[in-house]
Amino acid sequence: MKLQTVLDWLLGPGQSTPPKPLPVPPKLLEDRCTGCGTCSKECAAFVIEMREGKPFVARGMDCVECGHCIAVCPAGALYDPLASKDDNRPYSFNELPSSHSLQLLFRARRSVRKYKDKPLPKTVLEKILDAGRYAPTGGNRPDVYYIVITSPEEIEWLRANVLESVLKMFRMLLRAAKPTVRIIGKETLAIFEFYIPLLEGFRDRWNKMGDDRIFYHAPAIMLVHGRKWDDIVAFGNAVALYQASLMAQTLKVGCCFNGFLQVAVNYDRKIKKRLGIPGNHKCYGAMTLGYEKTQFRRLVRRRPPQVTWR
Repeated sequence: MKLQTVLDWLLGPGQSTPPKPLPVPPKLLEDRCTGCGTCSKECAAFVIEMREGKPFVARGMDCVECGHCIAVCPAGALYDPLASKDDNRPYSFNELPSSHSLQLLFRARRSVRKYKDKPLPKTVLEKILDAGRYAPTGGNRPDVYYIVITSPEEIEWLRANVLESVLKMFRMLLRAAKPTVRIIGKETLAIFEFYIPLLEGFRDRWNKMGDDRIFYHAPAIMLVHGRKWDDIVAFGNAVALYQASLMAQTLKVGCCFNGFLQVAVNYDRKIKKRLGIPGNHKCYGAMTLGYEKTQFRRLVRRRPPQVTWR
């Protein structure tokens, strides 16, 4: 039996993960290499060995393409054959944002729920996506897949189906939870009881006033997905989406993480299939995007971190 047949049987036709490209290990410019061995010492995958005073890629198929060897080479003797000049250019510490600037970016980021009726150019969305690809993923595995939705018709279909799907889910959970309240606790039951009237109110506001409380009339939606049952993949997806959200902030694009869409994709096969997400993948985050309609002017207080020092 063919592997694809087995995958189709387990996951549904066409729902298997697309094959990953083969790794591309670094190349050496021998005339620049001084034989210092820094690249070999830094290689986390033990791919590079020193032979006759020069680095040698001994196990190219094990390369994770992290780029550490290229980044640490003092002579610029290693390069990525697929990289542009900007990808491997040197940089100085002075180019990096100061701790004050970075902290200000973190503190100024808001969850934006009011957007201008103005589409986001594809070039802006591509800059936001580009920021996400530099996020750490654990072993530099390319297990972060993006979906960007800008079609008004597709967003409207999602709005209606996400609302009904999540409402159905909470009603089902409430029915199942009531007989077992002593086990799950009153706090969990209270969560289900809170969301049902809230979502019903969202539906009423849409039907009566056209007020979208799911996506807030956002012109764009971005979500990330990756393989199920893998905490490292979940971490990589979440960090990539957050990193993209910070880039959006610098471009004066507001965003808001959307748990309703994330939950609905993972609960409702119809929505998952509509978005073309493989059956063995899970949505690990989603956010709405658009130009901010409201201008935020001040920083706000946050609770101190809950830390255990040992």
